[in-house]
Amino acid sequence: MLKKSIYLLLLTIFVFSFSGCGGDDSESSSQSLDWPSQYMSTLPEPDSLISNVQRYSFDEALEESDTTTQPTSVNVTMNEMSKKEAQAYYQTLKDSGFELTNDENEDGKILLTGILNDADKNPFIFSYLEDDHYGNVSITFVKAVYAN
Repeated sequence: MLKKSIYLLLLTIFVFSFSGCGGDDSESSSQSLDWPSQYMSTLPEPDSLISNVQRYSFDEALEESDTTTQPTSVNVTMNEMSKKEAQAYYQTLKDSGFELTNDENEDGKILLTGILNDADKNPFIFSYLEDDHYGNVSITFVKAVYAN
């Protein structure tokens, strides 16, 4: 039952992450945001420009100035991720010893879901669309989700 709940939550986050596909065109293509390491547990940082970092409390986006609300998930978007960067990150994730629950890598699309090897066994998603140069990695915090 817990795995099914986690899978459904991951699927929800995945849908939310693609609803913003393409990002804000006003962002500079040469600027990259910092990897939010304080939230990403054991997820490695991709070698790609980060265009957006969004923290969520369930389905509500948290304001950047909100430093007190514990997010239930964090979503990192890379609007200019190359196929080479995506394949390298995909392989890094596969080699990291995480429990993989879904692994699709074909036709210019990647969808990799799994459970981190951290203390809380937090689920993650990595997705990539080659035609759009769009990469996305998300983490869900199990304790924050089930604490409410």
